[in-house]
Amino acid sequence: KEFMVRAKVPTARFVIHETFTEFKSRITQTPYPKVLKLDGLAAGKGVVIAKTEGQALDFADAVWNKRVFGPLPQKLLEEEFIPGVELSYLGFCDGKNFIPLSSSTDFKRVYDNDEGPNTGGMGAVSPSPYHTPEIEIKIKERIIVPILQQLQKENFSFNGILYIGIMIDKNGNPFVLEFNTRFGDPETQSLMMRIEGDLLPTLVSTAQGTLASAPNMTWKNETSIFVVAASPGYPDSPKIGSPISGLDDFSADTEIFFAGV
Repeated sequence: KEFMVRAKVPTARFVIHETFTEFKSRITQTPYPKVLKLDGLAAGKGVVIAKTEGQALDFADAVWNKRVFGPLPQKLLEEEFIPGVELSYLGFCDGKNFIPLSSSTDFKRVYDNDEGPNTGGMGAVSPSPYHTPEIEIKIKERIIVPILQQLQKENFSFNGILYIGIMIDKNGNPFVLEFNTRFGDPETQSLMMRIEGDLLPTLVSTAQGTLASAPNMTWKNETSIFVVAASPGYPDSPKIGSPISGLDDFSADTEIFFAGV
């Protein structure tokens, strides 16, 4: 978040909290609903959209007092909530150049109609229904170019996958929710079903810093939809030991991925 501010990349206003006492004393700095994010990996369970002060305090209590996410110290980000639609924008970066993969959107809430808690992702679709040529231009001009310029300005060479989580507001403006430095789950499952040709040359060019001369990536002109089937009780307390069956009933254009089985 601090890097984005330095790069002047559009992102939600935020406050960083380091203790439960500090959090309680500064909790009114952003309006409700507000987004609370654990600073670190939390298996997709470290983000809460708090609609009330009670929900915010419950999450803070889990972080600092109950230590659900591990030992202290822990940092918690309090962010302004930006309503809109989400777009996952993944690509290869060698510090100076960026080659995007096709667009995708994942769906994070566990129950129908977005009623359940956030997860790492219950499914994804590629290409994203929210991606347009106009959005692509804004992402490149307002996010990609400033990020690459700031990386070079700070003499920080990054070679790898950049996963940019983007919220598109009602006016069609992109805001960065988060960066991951890896392929995203579950978006990548949908993306890999659509990729044509060999991924290896692009990976090698990313590692060697030669993306400027890397071959263009091509994509099947088809839509890929990925749906997660999870055990009852997921994500908080999934039932263990349930049999998985019926895998022979799927058509030939279906790929089955396993995780956590």
